[in-house]
Amino acid sequence: MINLFNAHIENLSIHRVGNKSRNEAIFLSENPYGLNDEIMPLLKEYFFKPFREKEENYFQFAHEVDLEYNDMFNFASE
Repeated sequence: MINLFNAHIENLSIHRVGNKSRNEAIFLSENPYGLNDEIMPLLKEYFFKPFREKEENYFQFAHEVDLEYNDMFNFASE
């Protein structure tokens, strides 16, 4: 499991990319947005939740007859 307890977001830059077909421009933030103690936990939850919920996947080599017939096992062994 990935431990994100010590992860920290210091500031946030907010940009907006316009629609090229409507000749909208790109808008870049001039200064980073400073985060306060109220919004930081919300942003951490939003940005890091996909990483926290990932299952660790473990794979095993197997074959119905014998492991030596598993091609991937043989490639890894070599």
